[in-house]
Amino acid sequence: MSLFLMAQSSIPIIGPIIELIAKVLGFVMEGVYMLFDAMGIASIGLAIIIFTIIVRVAMTPLFVKQQKFSRLNMVMSPELKEVQKKYQGKRDNASMVAMQAETKAIYQKYGTSPSGSCLQLLIQLPVLWAVYLIIRNIPSYVTKLQDLYLIIYNGLTTKNIDFILSRTVKADKIADLSDTDRMHTAINNMAVLNDNQWEVVGKAFENNGGSHEVFTDTLDQIHSANTFLGMDMSQSAWTLMKAGVVFAVALPIISAVVQFLSMRLSMARTQKLKSVTQQVTANQADPMQTSMKSMNFIMPIFSLWIGFTLPSGVALYWAIGSVVQVIIQILVNRHMDKIGLDAIIKKNQEKAEKKRKKKKNYISAQTVAQNAQFNTKKLSNANAQVKKANEAADSRAGKKFKEGSLAAKANLVNEFNEKGKK
Repeated sequence: MSLFLMAQSSIPIIGPIIELIAKVLGFVMEGVYMLFDAMGIASIGLAIIIFTIIVRVAMTPLFVKQQKFSRLNMVMSPELKEVQKKYQGKRDNASMVAMQAETKAIYQKYGTSPSGSCLQLLIQLPVLWAVYLIIRNIPSYVTKLQDLYLIIYNGLTTKNIDFILSRTVKADKIADLSDTDRMHTAINNMAVLNDNQWEVVGKAFENNGGSHEVFTDTLDQIHSANTFLGMDMSQSAWTLMKAGVVFAVALPIISAVVQFLSMRLSMARTQKLKSVTQQVTANQADPMQTSMKSMNFIMPIFSLWIGFTLPSGVALYWAIGSVVQVIIQILVNRHMDKIGLDAIIKKNQEKAEKKRKKKKNYISAQTVAQNAQFNTKKLSNANAQVKKANEAADSRAGKKFKEGSLAAKANLVNEFNEKGKK
């Protein structure tokens, strides 16, 4: 996970975006920690819990939009499948253009687009990456905690610091780090040291003239801030269990169980919507359902892996985030059930209609709905008629089509397709 996020951060466009989001959310994390510190209960664990709730609640509008698109997709799916079925095996230009026009008309009829849920994911992913970086490197974002690590950092020799840096930085790259990057990287590496490793650092600190009392007092404050419910948030559950903290297994298990319940809840919701809207018959294959069944096992296993291998602070974020997400999911589903699918579709259509009216090539919702219902035969005949009408127009300029004629209808389709291309 760490290597994956570091790879994303090195991408020219994504890297700065993640860093900017992390910086903003880092202020939130520090504010939460300072609030607890002012109350005399400074705790990284409590700060992570409140921070997680704030982030998840702030992202609720994006989740709502995703759920709306999922419901709209349930309604559109049969119509989209019919279009795909009509043009199955046809690769000529006329058929491809006609298929694209009909598909676009269906999405427009429901006031959405094929990328209806992509935008929400594009927004959420950088946020999730940024949140992970904050939880993984809390000392870099919480000034008071960073100051404690600086006491030890400043008491070490360059050789000691280079050794600590070598945990995550290649030896030939250490010299290229700026003073700021060097400090943050070393401190973040120190934040996940176990007791045996801290003992080695302590000896190095004292050998360089540092006070034993200063080191132990500073380390006690660091451990106190990192400890939550008897668990050191800087250590993985596996490391804690080997150290005798058996109940550290609770975080990975809770996270996995909640992920399983979340996926089951999503599957149950999908089945209910299908039964209500009569979207899928018993004989039809459903790739989405198959995918969800796979995720129902993959996500809990992934949660276990995170819980056991990454610092408990990350596992706590993942577990609390899963719990909050399930609660939000239940509330959103109840709200949408109360509103009703028809009302959701109507509201979506109204919003899409307002957007269309602002465009120069305005097409009414009624025209969009009519064009979405054209069958293959009519559309093929209409295209042929458009060609014939255009040829006739060259020799009889200014002549209008007879109202209600097939040529007039074909012309309407042609105009719609031309506007769709624009």
